[in-house]
Order: sequence, then C-alpha cells, then structure tokens
Amino acid sequence: MKLFQIKNDNKNIKFQIISRYVSALLIIACMALVSNNILDRMIVKQEIFSEIINISGRQRMLSQRISLLCYYVYNKKDLKSNLIEKEIVNLATRMKEANIYLAQKEIELGIKKSNEINLYERINNYTNKAIECALTKNCSKFINEFDYNYINNLLKNLNENVERFSDKSKSDIQLILKISRAILLLTLLTLITEVFFIFRPMVKKIIFQINELEQKNRVIFETNKRLEIEMNAVCLAIGNLLPKIDVIRGFDSNLDLAYYYQSAASVGGDLWGIYKLGNKKMILIGDVTGHGAGSAVIASAVSGFIESVSFSQISDMEDLRKVYVDLSNFINKIGDNNFYMTMALIIFDEEMKRFSFINAAHNFPFLVDYTTSEDCIVKRLVLGGYRLGNRIEYKDIEDIKINTYDFNDKTILILFTDGLIENTNDKEIVYGEIRIRKLVKKKNYIDFESSCLMRDIIEDAYSFYNGKLIVDDVTLVVIKKNGVKSNI
Repeated sequence: MKLFQIKNDNKNIKFQIISRYVSALLIIACMALVSNNILDRMIVKQEIFSEIINISGRQRMLSQRISLLCYYVYNKKDLKSNLIEKEIVNLATRMKEANIYLAQKEIELGIKKSNEINLYERINNYTNKAIECALTKNCSKFINEFDYNYINNLLKNLNENVERFSDKSKSDIQLILKISRAILLLTLLTLITEVFFIFRPMVKKIIFQINELEQKNRVIFETNKRLEIEMNAVCLAIGNLLPKIDVIRGFDSNLDLAYYYQSAASVGGDLWGIYKLGNKKMILIGDVTGHGAGSAVIASAVSGFIESVSFSQISDMEDLRKVYVDLSNFINKIGDNNFYMTMALIIFDEEMKRFSFINAAHNFPFLVDYTTSEDCIVKRLVLGGYRLGNRIEYKDIEDIKINTYDFNDKTILILFTDGLIENTNDKEIVYGEIRIRKLVKKKNYIDFESSCLMRDIIEDAYSFYNGKLIVDDVTLVVIKKNGVKSNI
C-alpha cells in the first residue's frame, strides 16, 4: 500500500514538475512572441519616422532653393538658358511629392495635427506657383505673392512640422523603453519562479532566456542610438549645414567609392558627381569661386549641363576635350564673366583598368600605390589647365592636355577641393597636402573599404582645425577597386 502510495506521490511530483515546467515555458514563449512582435513593429515604425523627419527637414532646403532660383530668374529676365527653369520645376515637383507623402503619413500614423491647418495646402500652392514661374519665365507673380515675410513664415511652419514628427518619434521611443522594461521585469519574475520551483535542470533554460532578452535590449539600445543620430542630422539639415559621409553603391560593381561634403555657408559652391557615359564612367569634382546663392546657382546649372552630356557617347580624347570646351563656354555665358570654376575630370575606360584626367586649375588629385608592401607611393597627378568660365574657341582645342594613368587593385584615387587643405586651425595654420600624404602611409588602406580612409582623413582634418569654423567648403572623394576585407 505504501509502495503504491509512493509511486502515486512520485507520479504527482513528476506531473507537477512537468506541468510547471511546461507552464513556465509556455509563458516565456508567449512573452517572447508578443514582445518580439511589439518591439519589431515599434522599431519599424521608428524607421518610418526617421524617413519622415528627414523628408520633412528636406522640405525646408527645397523651399529655400526654389525661392533663390525664382529670385534669380526674376532678376535675370534676359536669361536664355532653360537649365535654371528646369531645376525649379524639378525641385518644386520633388517638394510637391514629398508634401503629399507627409500628409498621408500624418493621417496613417495618427500624428497630432499642426496649428497651421493649411500648411500642406500652402506648400502645394507654393510649388504650383514656382512651376508656373519656371514654365512662363515670369516670376513677378511668385515674387509678389511669396515675399520675404511669407517665406520666413513658411520656413517657421516647416520647422514646426519637423518638431511635431520629432516629438511623436520621441514619445514612441519612450513607449518602447517602457515596454522593454515591463517585458524585462515580467521575464525576470518568471525566471526566478523557475529557479525556485523547477530546480537545477531549468538553470540552462533560464540563462538562455536571459541572454535572448539581453540581445533584444541591445537591439533596442542600438536602434534608439541610431534614431538619436538621425534626429540630430535633421536638426543640422534645418540649418542647411549637413556634413555628409556616404558610400556610393550600385554605380559600378568594380568600384568602391566614398565621399564627404561640408558647406562653409548656408549655400555652397562645391560640386562633385558620378556619371555613366555609355560603357565608360565619369567622376568629377569642382569648386565655383565664392559662396552663397550665386555660386549655388552656377553649381546647379553645371550639374544639369553634365547630366545632359552624360546621355552622349564619348568615344575618344577629342570628345572629352569638346566637353571641356562646351562646359567652359557654358559657365562663361550664364556667369556673365563673374563666375569661374575649377574642376578635376576623370574618365574610366570600359574595363576600369585605366583613366584619363583633365584638370581645369583644380587641386591635383593623389594616386596612392600600395604595390610595394614596405612603403606606398603617393603620386600627385600634376597637370596644368585653365579654370572653367573663360571663353574657349574650338581652334584651340588641341591645347587642352589629357593624361592617362593605370588603375588597378593596389591603387587608390583621392579627389578633393581646396577647402580641405586650406582651412586653418586657431593658429591660422593650413591643414595642407602633406598631412594627407603622411596619413595614407600609416597603414595599407587597400585592404579596407574606401570609407575607412575617408573617415581617417576627415577625422584628422577636423582634429587639426581644433573646433575652428571652416571658411571654405570641404569635399573629398575616395575611389578604389572592390574586393576589400574590412571597413574597420
């Protein structure tokens, strides 16, 4: 009878242990699924907010550029070129599409409406009038309706719009933190219960669950950190001072290209771009004399000109020289002999093994060769040339010099504007080229992504500036072959 009772007790104990074990597992599994679903949805929502904040901040920049170009067209009534009008239409169209997107997302995400109820209607009216101004080449109505006070009020409302989206994002981040804390607390209570009632066999399971939750917390922390960085970037964008470091992917599978840009004024005169010319690839970097709206208009017009040229086929050096001549005469025409531009223009061949180089009085690029493992060779691509903006006759086209260089797996091409090397520290000492030459020799950057060298140069330069505001735009482009091992 006792034996039978013991067996029954053992069965009951086993049943209790198993039932509690299964119950605990079910609770943990349910919490994991629910929390994972909630947090994933919240994180996705934050990513959408990040995109919305960036687009909303960019609306301010677009409105300023539209206003500047319309004022330029108004003041230059005899302007023959259509490039500026096309740019106005392009900017206004982008702003209009973004306006529709923001209005839809505001409804979908349940964001508290702005006190300026008619903001989206005002933006729609603003862009329509800008397009009308560009198409008719008559901006007097635009200037009369959208005066200085109107534009300032619109910018103020756009700032408030960004703040509304930012506030909603911040409140959601706080909700994520509360949810994560609640999930963590509930999970810890469950784990403690398992320790006391299911004994040692459950220890490993408990540790596993804790590690999972810690991993989720790390993901949440990294997400919050990234969102904070993106919101800070939006704040910089509101002031039109957006330093940018980025990696270009998809331009060519053989190239690894990274770039950095920082304007010294609200509107900068630096320009760089990448273009496909049939089977060839073109990369250029340039600097318009001066700063402000005039330089920005010239840079924008040049960008449009290069875009139109990119649809043509460049088959030989003669075609490349014609691009140089046409571009110089184009700047001479739209700049009324008041604006000039330096430029380094690179054309890669179809196999990306060689490139041709034309220099229009720009800073000489660096070609870094890591073929020798003991010491790299830094070659300064010295080539003379006149700055763009002078009137050039086709009979003088043969005077334009073109050099050709090898480009292989052991070489890195570095392009930059004079702002990088001529900005000074608090002792009025320029950064200079020699510091770049010394930096590239510190380690074999051929084994790393282009962004690694990019970051090291920019960090070294701004460390040298020691907090002093830059007085000239800084643009830097780093180009190498693909197939690196690390980006650290």
